[in-house]
Amino acid sequence: MENSIQEDILKLHIEKAILFRVDAGKTSGYGHLNRCISLAELFSKKRHRVFFLIKSDDRDSVISTLKNYNFIGENYLFLENNISKTEDVNLLAEYYNSVYDFLVLDHYAHDFEYQVTLKNAAVRWAQFDYKCTDTILSDLVINTNPSATALNYINLSNTNTKLCLGAEFAIINENIRLTVPEQIENHVLISFGAGTYPVEIINLINEIIKQPGFIYHIVSKDPKLENLIDFKSNINLYLNIDDVSNIYRICEIGFVAGGITAYELAYLNIPLIIIPFADNQIVNAAAFEEIGLALSFLSPEIFSKYLNNSSLKKIKIELSKIKKSITIDGRGCERIVNECIELICK
Repeated sequence: MENSIQEDILKLHIEKAILFRVDAGKTSGYGHLNRCISLAELFSKKRHRVFFLIKSDDRDSVISTLKNYNFIGENYLFLENNISKTEDVNLLAEYYNSVYDFLVLDHYAHDFEYQVTLKNAAVRWAQFDYKCTDTILSDLVINTNPSATALNYINLSNTNTKLCLGAEFAIINENIRLTVPEQIENHVLISFGAGTYPVEIINLINEIIKQPGFIYHIVSKDPKLENLIDFKSNINLYLNIDDVSNIYRICEIGFVAGGITAYELAYLNIPLIIIPFADNQIVNAAAFEEIGLALSFLSPEIFSKYLNNSSLKKIKIELSKIKKSITIDGRGCERIVNECIELICK
């Protein structure tokens, strides 16, 4: 028995090559890239090689983000932004079979035929999902939505498919995990993701920062927000910042869209107001409110009406009354990587 255990431990340390296929940029945002970077860092620590295959409309910003985590030119390659779905998956399958042992697929611009191509090419992969509606052929499914359960996938995936579902698999950046919150009264975070904001989000932020008595910290990559600041002393704008942990830790409440930032702030026990503007964010928003981690609103327009009939001070009081039924422990990345390694080493 002891020899068997030692053999299993040795198998886990055999160097493997992990390929990440990610979309990132102004249109897709940076949530896909950021959570895959967290996974890649842990794979690297476990002595596996990692590589990113990226489609982006903002290469300079993506490269800056990768460099911040010590991933340099030899660790990534860009696809043409106008590449077709067929060209994308054929190139991905060809690239994978040249050297890689496992794929992490993190973008939503694929369909069933895309997956069939990967399966026919003998690709083994993990796939992020949020819909719980489409057939999935991957070896492992990742859905960190707190309401996701195995029942959602009983008719969508193979019985042998590994399922990493729920908040216990939430991926928290290492900088965030090492952060000690020091919430300062009336300091408010506004972070609706790192992509280009639609006009309704710009207008919403403008309405929020008009609420008196608060210090606002706006984290974004959208330069249009500079027009809102007008040198106001109570508004801090952080464009293209790499490490947000020192900003997050001082904030008492946070306005977010329901993506990766929502999980990070929930980990830090910062009460949230979630206002989604994309499909995957809407699903998260409802689940976060259900388990007591946030107040959620279905759209920017609905929250604007609510704010006009109330005030941020009253909303802050409402946030203090909600009771959470679940916590995010920050070990989701470790759990996902361990499940992947178990698959790789079979």
